[in-house]
Amino acid sequence: HYSFSFKAPFQVSLAPLLEGYQIGLEIGDVESAGWNLVQRSCCLVFTGRPLAGTLHELETNVAALIQMNLVNHKFWVAGFLLAVKKLRGVQIEEDDLSFEAIVKQGGTPPVRAWTSLAQMGLLVILSDWKAAKSLLLETGGLDFMGFHHGCVFTFLEGLVCMKEAQNNKTWSTRKNWKKRGQKSIELLRGFAKKGNVTVVHYIHLLEAEFAVANEKGE
Repeated sequence: HYSFSFKAPFQVSLAPLLEGYQIGLEIGDVESAGWNLVQRSCCLVFTGRPLAGTLHELETNVAALIQMNLVNHKFWVAGFLLAVKKLRGVQIEEDDLSFEAIVKQGGTPPVRAWTSLAQMGLLVILSDWKAAKSLLLETGGLDFMGFHHGCVFTFLEGLVCMKEAQNNKTWSTRKNWKKRGQKSIELLRGFAKKGNVTVVHYIHLLEAEFAVANEKGE
């Protein structure tokens, strides 16, 4: 089920992951059930569904993971839940963890990667390019364990780089950011050649931003 998002849009993965969760519960394989629920939760954020429904399911899924005593699993989802809450304008409660606290308590490189993805996606949607740049410089290499979410972060990284290339006043700095953004494009082109259709629109968007960066650099 995890491989579906490499060959088709995230939407296609949702039903099989829900089925995997249900089968896991039926046969008593709680661990596998939990991982299917984690993957469904994270794919859900990128399907373009209404935020209200997405928020409700993420809250339900986190509660289910806790009920199954898979406390560590919840940290994989917590960053996306927090991002959706912020987008919805929902009041953040005192017991809601910050992005930094999720990374600290989750304690693993993959949790750090997925939480950074959720936070970066939020900042890009809000066009907070200064904060997005700071986060990008802080994160360094991230471990997505081969999941497609790494492709999404590569796209966001490229977008932040192109915005910096467009807006920075120093020629050498613009050049460096544009070069880094080009690396993101090349990585995504490599994924596309291997049959990953979900990254094609990422490439087109980054190529358009690259063209703008070139125009502003002239």
